[in-house]
Amino acid sequence: LDYTEFKRGRATYFSVHYRNPKLISSPVKVPRKEEEEKAPEQNYDEVIKALKAAGIDPLKLAEALSAMKPEN
Repeated sequence: LDYTEFKRGRATYFSVHYRNPKLISSPVKVPRKEEEEKAPEQNYDEVIKALKAAGIDPLKLAEALSAMKPEN
């Protein structure tokens, strides 16, 4: 790798002049366990029952969440 390092203020910049193609590695595949591949199943009936038990109306909660603006 042939490069030049230069600074502007507190920032450091690198200018690459030449790089050896052997530095590029081939993509590595990570083996996944079967447990990780399966997405967890959502049981919404239990969630609705828990919300109602806590005294929260699921429809009002859905309306309130949909009315919220995302913050960036």
